[in-house]
Amino acid sequence: MRKGLLATLAMAAALEAQPSNWGKWGPKDEAGALNYITPEVVRRAANLVRQGKVYSLAIPLAPGNAIWGARQVLHFMVATGQNAGTGAAYADDYISMPLHGTTHWDSLSHFFAAGKMYNGYDAQKEITPNGVTKNAVGRAANRIVTRGVLLDVARYKGSELDPRYEITAEDLEATARRENIEIRPGDALLLRTGWLRMWSKDPAAFRASEPGIGWGATEWLARKQIAVVAADTLSVEVQPTRPEFSRAIGQPGFANPIHVELLRNLGVMMGEIFNLEELAEACAADRSYEFFFVAQPLNLVDSTGSPVNPLAIK
Repeated sequence: MRKGLLATLAMAAALEAQPSNWGKWGPKDEAGALNYITPEVVRRAANLVRQGKVYSLAIPLAPGNAIWGARQVLHFMVATGQNAGTGAAYADDYISMPLHGTTHWDSLSHFFAAGKMYNGYDAQKEITPNGVTKNAVGRAANRIVTRGVLLDVARYKGSELDPRYEITAEDLEATARRENIEIRPGDALLLRTGWLRMWSKDPAAFRASEPGIGWGATEWLARKQIAVVAADTLSVEVQPTRPEFSRAIGQPGFANPIHVELLRNLGVMMGEIFNLEELAEACAADRSYEFFFVAQPLNLVDSTGSPVNPLAIK
């Protein structure tokens, strides 16, 4: 027990040394970096609609189409009206699915460490068998309406990124310069690695490793006051992770230290498995990498994540 306590204290000390947004918007805040999306940010973003073209960034929901292997979408018909002859009838159905199994948002309750989640809430108290009582994904149900920016790192590099490639702050800056785009507070940042194409080629390879952001990129996101970040990969962060990233949160060997830093410490929601291919082609064609972005999670009052159909409107 003493060894476990010492490990927890060491982890808490390591986390305390990292940048944090705890308390920045008050002791009861559950929105985190979504607070950067002000009414003025929304108004400016709405003015980006010029062509009226809408791009869905979601993986189609269908049985057998799950990214996370066993996390399948199950679809059941409960009424088909097939016996109604020529009379009026109805069809009805329902689905059963994991909330983190396809294109989705991670809420601020999804990852925690040293007994605490974002803004210092007690994970043991607030995360229960019946759901989460703080930092649930439903807190964002009317918040993710903002300017979207696609940083097409794969196009900047000349091809889809190699597995295990760490996207650095320098990569993000260089991609933004090439796209002639300015990153602003309250932006939704979408990162294209090209790795999603591997899903159809070799699902096992797709899940085994992936390019993604590292610690330096995380610090860059914080400096830029990004509201949310999403990518075309399973976890946004580079996988397998680097040992120094796990040590930075005081838990050597932990697989997802960037999740801890973004969700727990900085309050930045993460979007995973976004399909950015069609949008990337459109942005390259009109040489504009900004757009109106609407990506509301379901209004789930006690959940750690939500499937989403993100829309980029140009």
